[in-house]
Amino acid sequence: METGFLPLPAATETCAETLRLLQQPAARIQLKGLCGSAAAVYLKGCADLDTARLFLVLSSDMEKAAFLYHDLELLFQEENAESRDKQVFLFPSSYKPHTAEALPDSYRLLMRSQTAAMLPAARIIVSYPEALCEKMLSPKKMEEESFSLRVGETASMDDITEFLSNADFEYSDYVSQPGDFAVRGGIIDLFSYLDEHPYRIAFNGDRIGSIRQFDIRTQASFNQVEQMQLMPKPSLPENDRQLVSLLSLLPPDTAVWLDDWEGFLFQVEHNRQRFPQWETEQYLRHFSDKQMLWHEMAAFTQVGYNGGKPKGKPATVTCHTQPQESFNQNFELLIDQWISHAEKGIRNIFGSDNANQRKRIRNILGEVLQSHPKYRHFSEEEKKEWENRLIEMTDYSLHEGFTDTDCGIAFYTDHQVFNRYHRYRIEDRFRDKDTRTLQDLNELKVGDYVTHINYGIGRFAGLEKIDNNGRVQEAIKI
Repeated sequence: METGFLPLPAATETCAETLRLLQQPAARIQLKGLCGSAAAVYLKGCADLDTARLFLVLSSDMEKAAFLYHDLELLFQEENAESRDKQVFLFPSSYKPHTAEALPDSYRLLMRSQTAAMLPAARIIVSYPEALCEKMLSPKKMEEESFSLRVGETASMDDITEFLSNADFEYSDYVSQPGDFAVRGGIIDLFSYLDEHPYRIAFNGDRIGSIRQFDIRTQASFNQVEQMQLMPKPSLPENDRQLVSLLSLLPPDTAVWLDDWEGFLFQVEHNRQRFPQWETEQYLRHFSDKQMLWHEMAAFTQVGYNGGKPKGKPATVTCHTQPQESFNQNFELLIDQWISHAEKGIRNIFGSDNANQRKRIRNILGEVLQSHPKYRHFSEEEKKEWENRLIEMTDYSLHEGFTDTDCGIAFYTDHQVFNRYHRYRIEDRFRDKDTRTLQDLNELKVGDYVTHINYGIGRFAGLEKIDNNGRVQEAIKI
């Protein structure tokens, strides 16, 4: 049986109790007993009950934040939504992770500026230490430094390209990431820091003839618009623009959730080591230290979850969840647990975004039931009825399974059942997993080693024009 992931625990007593405590000024609450992705499900339930409050959810490291954000995207059904239609946002660091030198990442800059621009509509913001302590342009300042381009208005190509150069956009043969622009004849391609897709602006003399969005992989236009907003690079370390913290922009009734207070503040202090070239004064212009951040967070209500405990004497709310067990592909043991749950009135839900995996677990269930001592004498019709009763299928691929006795559900993930690694990167929602971008090709140098999917390892020998059924196109020479 296919199902949406319901019921969410919005109507449980623990959600209602948490929200009641949040009404108190500067409340401190500790949530106990949340395991796996139950934290995301519980948070979704609280957000559904209190639609007027913003929830800032802080994880102690980037990977935890990415997985939590992905869970929330799925639960809010926003995985493929445009930023203007979203309620859940990830606020990342501007810098690439896992590098000795702090190097800006254009997609992360894009996500930061989108979060700031959409603050009035945001319901949940997920972040982590290195990101939260990094300051940013305020939305008001972003608006002051941006300008709109509209179809039919008079505009000089030279003025626009000069603005782009001064705003630290990079000229490129092809636009492939935020901050790129290209000029070809009477056309400017550019990728603003506010939109998921770049724009193609066609000029008729000194008048804008059309504005279209296009796909960075195919370079083909797909959506015509009447206007667009052009914003400069949100963070320029060499520039003395006034920067502010995200916390200073949040509504006063924001609820801050954090899984490890001490670990979070330790990582904030550790972030200073990534910028040894900066003097303390320069660093503090662009980042908050532990004391600054702690002072700003003290004004908000605070909720500790997944083991986190706010300072002081927090009120305690107890949830009743357990993590998904490790079955090591012992499907008889797994199905015994499903049978036990079904007899207790607990719904078993198997989540996978892969239809083949859902079909596979259904086939395994049928095979195990054929020889199960309790059901081997059942008719085929009775066994089919039990298959549907034992397990419901959903395409929600949450990060970690759990059993929630309050809601009467047990959620199982396919990657845990089949012992597979579950990967999610912050950039996945922007970058195609199966396609190399034009930027990747531009970064290749003659002589670099590459791997052909059919012929194995070779050396890159450049791009070469070939005739393909009467059409001239560029191909990679190896």
